[in-house]
Amino acid sequence: MALNKLAIASVSLSLYAGHLLDEKIRTAAQHGYSGIEIVYSDLETYSKSQNIPIHTAAQKINQICNKNNITALSLAPFENFEGANSPWKRDSNSQSTGSKSPGSSKHRTSKSPRSSQTTAAVTQQ
Repeated sequence: MALNKLAIASVSLSLYAGHLLDEKIRTAAQHGYSGIEIVYSDLETYSKSQNIPIHTAAQKINQICNKNNITALSLAPFENFEGANSPWKRDSNSQSTGSKSPGSSKHRTSKSPRSSQTTAAVTQQ
């Protein structure tokens, strides 16, 4: 009988800005998870913290997953979840209340800048 393997979303491992994606992956592996769903904002934060382009960060995260024997199952399984501090949520809140938040004049017209190249780099095996 095949055993079910455990997986977890990176966002479930903390929303604290100091907990970077590489640390979340190691933590998940240490606690018996064999898969991880990577939320785009975690990848983006990791990219910025390392001062590298997003596609390079995706490749590094793939290497970290391989080193820790954990599979990246997907990239950005959900967006704008409760508690997320996304620009889309801030923009919709300021529009509904009529208030303007800093930078609210720069409205995004598309979703997160995910590319198939980034997704492929994270989920390659």
